Amino acid sequence: MDPRFHRAAEAAADAYGAAGASAVLLAGSGSRDVADRFSDLDLYVVWDELPDEAVRAEAIARAGGAMQRLYPYDRAERLLFDEWTLDNVPFEVAHVSAADAELAIADVVERHDPDPGKLLYVSAFATGSALAGSDLIARLRDTALPYPDRLATAVIRAHAQIDFLWQLQAHLERGNPLLGYAWVADTHRRLLHALLAANRVYFFGFKRLEAVEARLPLAPQDLARRIRDTYGAASAELGASVGSLAEETYDIVEQAVPDVDVDRLRRLLRYRRTLD
Repeated sequence: MDPRFHRAAEAAADAYGAAGASAVLLAGSGSRDVADRFSDLDLYVVWDELPDEAVRAEAIARAGGAMQRLYPYDRAERLLFDEWTLDNVPFEVAHVSAADAELAIADVVERHDPDPGKLLYVSAFATGSALAGSDLIARLRDTALPYPDRLATAVIRAHAQIDFLWQLQAHLERGNPLLGYAWVADTHRRLLHALLAANRVYFFGFKRLEAVEARLPLAPQDLARRIRDTYGAASAELGASVGSLAEETYDIVEQAVPDVDVDRLRRLLRYRRTLD
């Protein structure tokens, strides 16, 4: 990873620590050491009490950063959000109170909310790197792990249903690649959510297909390559490509998440509309 990212993350952690933050967590591609020139630094800054705009702006200035925008409190997400840059490294910073972080994690771990945004939030605390306040980060991580079996069931029920492969055929026969490829992309997204759940891995984004595949011991063979190749395939091959990947995913779900009615998922996938 570009050493600028390391220097920028350390400067931010020092600045937020000096402003009174309890902990700073590096999440996203930076925490996995795969950041590239398109990446930003994702930080979660944990406080006893959320800071006002003056404190947030002062911390950015102390780090030597250039503020872009300070967002107001988001009640649904239970966080404040800032955007700023340092040495041409863009930052996306989520400020959370320790109490709100515990509530957000409980939404997922105890109440099994399958919302991808909440799963991404919990993934940060489950797998991110502590830059400051390691004891607090460890405590929050302990509440996020292990990934609950009932959450896996909820995620798959929410995302794994592929509504009718015949719809893809209809889009293509109508000469509408816009809707056809949108259907394919949505199906791939759904299958990846199902595979993450079957492997008890919190959703962490789909920006790098190989990175997703690397986290999935249970997965169709050559998953990333097969997804990518679909978008270069002839239209006549799209249905078979997507269908086989879905069938293999359902085989894995059937083994790993027994509470899911996989037979129903297969019936919906295989349904064909017939002409009278």
